[in-house]
Amino acid sequence: MREHQRSTDIFVDRLAGRPEVTRINAPGANSVPGLTGRSGLISFELREGIDIPRLHDHVQNTGSVADFPGSRPVENEQIFALECEIAVPAAVHSVIHEDNAAAVKARLIVEGANGPVTDRADEILNEKKVTVVPDVVANSGGATVCHFERTQGLSDQYWDLATVQAQLEKRILGAYRYAADAQRDTGAPSLRLGAWIHALRRLEKAMKLRGWV
Repeated sequence: MREHQRSTDIFVDRLAGRPEVTRINAPGANSVPGLTGRSGLISFELREGIDIPRLHDHVQNTGSVADFPGSRPVENEQIFALECEIAVPAAVHSVIHEDNAAAVKARLIVEGANGPVTDRADEILNEKKVTVVPDVVANSGGATVCHFERTQGLSDQYWDLATVQAQLEKRILGAYRYAADAQRDTGAPSLRLGAWIHALRRLEKAMKLRGWV
């Protein structure tokens, strides 16, 4: 994703994506002009970035992201039409769909939820040349760390948090590169198809090695 490594505006859907917001909003990182929570929708005017710990405290104290200083409410249908370069739908499935995909302003969508982009929306975004990092790559952390836990339990060798995070980053970045390479090599129209092509190739190889096909 080298082409996206510059100063950008990022929209994160759902406060539950706090680790992602904290990372991209760290000193020297990019600003986050929009964020949604479970009980309110807000668009931020704070161009220097959001004070995430302060926002978290605000939600803990009030139960909502509403009325956070420097923010304004937005309607549901306006969420993904916000001016930004990166959008991270990290809440529920099918939030980007046929009726709102054409209005998406982001040039990069990172699926932090399961299936937040519908099949038809995927086609529309492809036509708009919007890059979508699919959930099977971007949202694979939970399943990957479960695998790590099983590996540690079977071997009776336990990792510290830094090792877990380093291994997780290595796996997810590797998955992205495999998907991008498969997309490039096959001419697939999206990273999602690139990811599935790579996965099917791995399955084919494993089945042949086992003599199943």
